Amino acid sequence: MPQTKEALAHAKEANTPLIVAVNKIDKPEANPEKVMSELAELGVIAEEWGGDTPFVKISAKTGQGA
Repeated sequence: MPQTKEALAHAKEANTPLIVAVNKIDKPEANPEKVMSELAELGVIAEEWGGDTPFVKISAKTGQGA
């Protein structure tokens, strides 16, 4: 998660709004709620949880959500 933390720091420094793409949701072990929870711990709260960050669940492989 170091890359995620670095990317978030750059976005916050630049005052850039975020859109989070949760990829690989086609996999049986996909757990978008876990991703949302981990990012919430870093201050990125999903709109569906009352925050202001859009989270889009996608699969680059199947095209789902794209």
